Amino acid sequence: MLTKKNSAILMGYAAALSFLFATPAQASPSRSIAREHWQAIAGGDVSSVMADYRPDAASHWRNGGLKGDYSGAAAIRSAWMQFAKTRSPLTLAVRNIQETKSGKDQDVVTAEVTFSSAEWTYPLECRLIFHDGKIAEETWSQAGYDADPGSI
Repeated sequence: MLTKKNSAILMGYAAALSFLFATPAQASPSRSIAREHWQAIAGGDVSSVMADYRPDAASHWRNGGLKGDYSGAAAIRSAWMQFAKTRSPLTLAVRNIQETKSGKDQDVVTAEVTFSSAEWTYPLECRLIFHDGKIAEETWSQAGYDADPGSI
């Protein structure tokens, strides 16, 4: 017979089991795109990298071998082609990924992104601004700039 006490015990077990078997929250679309974007960069897959951008996107490199501002798909593609030609394939490490909403259709994803090979490590701080699921603007800044691995 199900009494109030038994009912309370069963509800407690059900709550514990749902906690144990709950799946973790999925990453937001912008965060997932950001991770895929960085992985494509590490792999030198420029076509996949470019698929993440809006046609009018802007890319800013504050320091390092790609220092400069790149506006539009052609300029951004040229920078990533140069990077891929001289640096790929790479190992990727992402730390401290953060995401904020900055309006109805705008997300900002920031992270410490490190690309490395057997010869060097390239630590970067990355900020991606998404509009409607595509990168509208990105800013890269080489962390520990004194340890510049050289021009790209």
